[in-house]
Amino acid sequence: MSFDENIAALIQHIPKIVDHLQTMVATKTALVMFFIAAQSTSTIYQ
Repeated sequence: MSFDENIAALIQHIPKIVDHLQTMVATKTALVMFFIAAQSTSTIYQ
């Protein structure tokens, strides 16, 4: 998947999990780590 596709997947994923994010650590794990993974994956394949 390209970086753009990974970000689109993240955008679709957010509404499903936003009500369950209770702490800063949960938010980081669910959103930021997903973003970092999307960036890393797209960089590796370029």
